[in-house]
Amino acid sequence: MNRKAGYIREKGRRAAAGMGGLLLGIMLPFSALAAQTGAGPAGDAANFREEAQAMQPYSGDVNTLKTAKEASQIIIVIGNPEDPAKGNLSWYQKDASGVFKQVLSVEAVHGMNGISADKKEGDKKTPCGVYSFPMAFGMKENPGSILPYHQIQEGDHYVDDSESRYYNRLVNERDVQRDWNSSEVLITQAPQYNYGLVLNYNEDCAPGKGSAIFLHCPKASNNTGTSGCISVPEDYMKQIICSVDADTRIIVVPREADLAAY
Repeated sequence: MNRKAGYIREKGRRAAAGMGGLLLGIMLPFSALAAQTGAGPAGDAANFREEAQAMQPYSGDVNTLKTAKEASQIIIVIGNPEDPAKGNLSWYQKDASGVFKQVLSVEAVHGMNGISADKKEGDKKTPCGVYSFPMAFGMKENPGSILPYHQIQEGDHYVDDSESRYYNRLVNERDVQRDWNSSEVLITQAPQYNYGLVLNYNEDCAPGKGSAIFLHCPKASNNTGTSGCISVPEDYMKQIICSVDADTRIIVVPREADLAAY
């Protein structure tokens, strides 16, 4: 009788040990997953909320955009599927309560081949994405820019030769040894460069990725598309230059629905 009772107890201990091992095998992957996603259910829930928010369609309110959390002002350029070279530019500033309100909506001209997520040098497309403005420039005197302003002078080039060490940079031929075969000679580009803002697109100057992406004034004639820049009438361009700062963001998208990503 005692031997039988001992046998039963030993069998029970083995079963309990086996069950414990099974539970440990189940819990370990869960623990590892929790460590990766924020330590357990609370982290999982937070990540789920972020992913769900990212997947939500654009509501039409710029205040719901991720960019709105960090920007002092927002400029939005949206393409037009019926005309790949023309779209709309909207400008938003914060009111006294900190809510973004639209202060301008105007037709804009951009790359004659549309807006692209895969910009390449010479493709005549405007790169989509969110950008800042590192500097302003112009043929005319500084109208009161908050950003650093460069008045165009003789010898200024914006280099678009991918083989040059100065690719996607503003240089003056008096200051550097010329090693490029092509560039924008800025002083010859009136009136579109009467006022302009540089977008920080391809700030790493990766060869072939595209160069000299600006927001600037329109051409005097045949203003039917650019090589990749965005243009709006000069009066509005002057207002924008006098207002934007280092925390202003410009979002460029082919369709309004694409704003949900920004």
